[in-house]
Amino acid sequence: MKKDIVSLQFFIGGYHGVNTEIRIVQNNGLYFQSPFPFPSSMFMELAEPVNVNSFTLRELIKPCLIWQSRYESPVLDGIQWSLLIQIQTTRLECVGSNAFPEDFTSFVFGLEQLIGKPIR
Repeated sequence: MKKDIVSLQFFIGGYHGVNTEIRIVQNNGLYFQSPFPFPSSMFMELAEPVNVNSFTLRELIKPCLIWQSRYESPVLDGIQWSLLIQIQTTRLECVGSNAFPEDFTSFVFGLEQLIGKPIR
């Protein structure tokens, strides 16, 4: 993948657990974690900066490029997540509610390693 990643946004959380949001543009990222759901304005106020290696990020998102756009379960309460990746003019958007792609755990672990912060 020779195109640079323009941006990545990832959120995971729910009413009964930790809520985490990460936003990355090029090599710069913002990270925020809260024990309760939070509005976007709180993220922008309290997020802490994280440095990102763009090569590692490109490698990390490769499996995501074949994910479906929706993963859903009939369970109504639990974990919701979303991932938005913008690569040049290509936009990948995936969301889930109590359902995940097969390699989701590997992606989350890799993202934690990349930013040096816990996600869940």
